[in-house]
Amino acid sequence: MDHAFSGFFEALSEGAYIGLFHAAGTTTLAANPHLRLMFGWPAHTPATGVLPFDADRFADDQARDDFLKALSQDGHVESYLLRLRRAPGPVFWVEVTARAEPVADGGGLRVEAVLRDVTERKKLQDQAKQIYGDKMMITPDLWKQFMQMQAPAMQGMLGNYLEQSAKLFMDMQQRMQDGGQPGPGGRQRQGGQGGRRGPAPEPAPEQE
Repeated sequence: MDHAFSGFFEALSEGAYIGLFHAAGTTTLAANPHLRLMFGWPAHTPATGVLPFDADRFADDQARDDFLKALSQDGHVESYLLRLRRAPGPVFWVEVTARAEPVADGGGLRVEAVLRDVTERKKLQDQAKQIYGDKMMITPDLWKQFMQMQAPAMQGMLGNYLEQSAKLFMDMQQRMQDGGQPGPGGRQRQGGQGGRRGPAPEPAPEQE
């Protein structure tokens, strides 16, 4: 791992993993500090001791089989949800985005993965489903926040619409008063110089 990539890898605020998946289990080649923190391994734990995808980390054996099958067949997964166990034992939700490449001579898969702890997000989603049903995709509080964020833009759009409407109304009113039709350069007005017509001249007095 070159120095520039190593610095980026270590500084990630999400779990980063590089390792091998094989018939006997998994072998970790690299694991960043946040991955250790996420699973509860001490910071000084060597990479070989950080095993987030070993069989005993999965809360459901079938889920592990499905995960490995997806990696083997598709070569990648994106935002894949898994229930994994932390090193002390509690189960939590992890979202995995990973890519896999076969190792030569049937040596299994080389896997590069990013792991995110989404336990709190899943709790909120489950609570929303219990309260509002499966069709409810967003909680009222989130919707309220969204509307508050959109309010300035919506007000700006409404203001522009009202301004354009007012200009159109004034233009129509002026045309009705002038009795003309708008030309290419604006309103065409009747009269000698295109201006507003003044009062009609009074007739000359009759001479005796």
